[in-house]
Amino acid sequence: MNKRHLALTTLLLIPSGFLLADVNSRIVAQAEAKKKPSTNQAAAKRSMAPGVTPEREAAVLTFAKEHHPELVELLHYLRDHRTKEYERAVRDLHRASERLATIQERDFERYEIELELWKVQSRIHLLAAKLKMNDDPALRQQLKEILNRQVDLRLAVLKFEQRKAKDRLKKLDEQVKKAENGREQTVAAKFRTLTGSELNRGGQSKAASRRASSRPATPKKHSPKNTPKNK
Repeated sequence: MNKRHLALTTLLLIPSGFLLADVNSRIVAQAEAKKKPSTNQAAAKRSMAPGVTPEREAAVLTFAKEHHPELVELLHYLRDHRTKEYERAVRDLHRASERLATIQERDFERYEIELELWKVQSRIHLLAAKLKMNDDPALRQQLKEILNRQVDLRLAVLKFEQRKAKDRLKKLDEQVKKAENGREQTVAAKFRTLTGSELNRGGQSKAASRRASSRPATPKKHSPKNTPKNK
């Protein structure tokens, strides 16, 4: 394995699903100095951490193959030679794929933007790692272009959220207006459900209104007229 390939295999997956680990000469020198173990020996020594199942490994490799094929070769190398980093990569890639799957179930439009953003960010980290090994003007240009693409996608996410917020606000405005205009009808319907009787326009139940109207009128008491005092 040459130095360039070895350096690329030090790329790690961080929790957000992006790629990057600093490549330095010390790590490369140490790795080159070590005797390369056979695939069978590495597989025999490998002990998967909790949460890294064959099913999850297969799902992660499928996800990488579909959305970032360059990762597959790196994952294979980590699996055979750098177990802990491989386990971390599997866990982090699995979290990223699960997050995207959840978004896909809720909103496919948002999912398409987020997936493209993930792929772009992953490529950014890969290009940055390559530039650490070879300061190539062509790589710099590629990195600049893809950074612009990243900004465009992040802006697309913000505009998506803005549009969704406006839609929610519009619905809230409609609900407020409906509640204000239908106040009396709402109270009357709730009253009828709870008591079995209707309300009249004055806010009094019709039964109570009928009882009040059936009572005999109480005669008004007249105060005695003042009589002039005898002188």
